Amino acid sequence: MKFKLFIIGIGAIFLGGFYALSLGINQDEPSQNTVMSFGGRELSVKVADTPESRAHGLSGLDLLPAGEGLLFVFEAPESPGFWMKDMNFPIDILWFDSEKKLVDITEDFLPESFPETVYPIEPVMYVLETNINEFENIGDLIGEGFVFN
Repeated sequence: MKFKLFIIGIGAIFLGGFYALSLGINQDEPSQNTVMSFGGRELSVKVADTPESRAHGLSGLDLLPAGEGLLFVFEAPESPGFWMKDMNFPIDILWFDSEKKLVDITEDFLPESFPETVYPIEPVMYVLETNINEFENIGDLIGEGFVFN
């Protein structure tokens, strides 16, 4: 009898702990945080490197603090489409190739543009979403690369 109670107690603790952990984890959210340097600045970015986190993106977020962004990481170069579904603020989209060099920019992408979809001019492996005007003279940064700190 004591053994049964012990097993039930351990099971309850395990399930309760799993439930508590699951409340704090949203599988659709980007999986990690990191700092990247680009354009003479450092940005704190969340990394979206799973299909779920990439699909969720910044949707539903009320605002993106200055100096922050969302970096989409793909397994291989591709031409992903981005739209503004469930977005609440305008963004700039920076498209980077497999060498981490900026190859294209979509500026001032507005929430009311949905369902318009934008694509890079060539296949990319990294896409950075930031607040509009996060970088001054952003067009001058074409060809510049980023690094992780």
